[in-house]
Amino acid sequence: MGNLQNVVADCESAKSNSSEDRVILRRPRAEPILSLTLGFFPRVVIRHTSQDTEGQIYVPAINWALACACITLVLVFRASSRLAAAYGIAVTGTMVLTSVVYFEVTRTTWRWPAWRSIALLTLFLSFDIPFLVANLFKFTEGGYVPVVAGVIVFVLMLTWKAGRRIYRERVATSCPPMDRFLSELDGKLAARIPGSAVFLSGSGWGTPLALAHHVERIRVLPVTVIVVAVEVTHSPREDEGNIRSESLGHGFFRVVIPRGFMDVPDVPRALALAGERFSLPLDLAQTTYYVGRETFLATAEGKMGKVGEQLFAFLARNADSAPVHFCLPPEQVVEIGLQIDL
Repeated sequence: MGNLQNVVADCESAKSNSSEDRVILRRPRAEPILSLTLGFFPRVVIRHTSQDTEGQIYVPAINWALACACITLVLVFRASSRLAAAYGIAVTGTMVLTSVVYFEVTRTTWRWPAWRSIALLTLFLSFDIPFLVANLFKFTEGGYVPVVAGVIVFVLMLTWKAGRRIYRERVATSCPPMDRFLSELDGKLAARIPGSAVFLSGSGWGTPLALAHHVERIRVLPVTVIVVAVEVTHSPREDEGNIRSESLGHGFFRVVIPRGFMDVPDVPRALALAGERFSLPLDLAQTTYYVGRETFLATAEGKMGKVGEQLFAFLARNADSAPVHFCLPPEQVVEIGLQIDL
């Protein structure tokens, strides 16, 4: 929680900078940022520790979880000799998996011929598998610890991956492409009111689910609507000149904000710069930011089943919030709730 408070404080301090020092993305030295995962785990707080290596990171939540697990193991086993079985299976299991993954890299990335990759895999496994089998005899004496831990993490990752896939399928059926959405807009709206609204989009080209749901149920939109997408690049930091904007018609604009993996995305500041650069009809002081908040119904009718959806809903509830991630002013945020049965 303290990390999230630090992010909010950093965003507020960035907004108070003078107009002469305006940038899209703050340049942090070692502050924690929120990052999207690769689809196997919900969004968590991540601290990048290197500008040269994108994958060199520190995850406070995982680190604290490991610390608690290590303390628990010490209290339960009480002697290092009793932990030898758990350590042996963990190490030899890692060796086997590393060999298999290395084989996959040689085949798919380096394009080695099959005979060469298989020969190398056989050489590695001829050492790894006997070590693993020998340690499996100590399974009941503590070797079950890394196996149980691995199974738990594996189930969590598969559940999140499956849930996100089903969720994307539901979004695809509920949200038409942006061009079709705009062509049908006049027939769905009862009125356009003064002001501006910002809808966050997971991609630069789709229709946000919160926008489609808002139009379907409320049938009212401000005269100016900004669809914002934040693109994470492989560079540590992105220049402010890379922001893109285009007019979609009907008072809609799309703004794409690139950010480096070490940058904290400050959407309001980016929109302020985009408004000046592209002459967007946008008054940030009067702008409302719409963010979707999904509630997943754990019933037996969905594709995931009751237990799977309960686990997915638990992970979704504990993911870091989008308003804090994008430095949105809390007094201008409206969350649109949706109930979804996966």
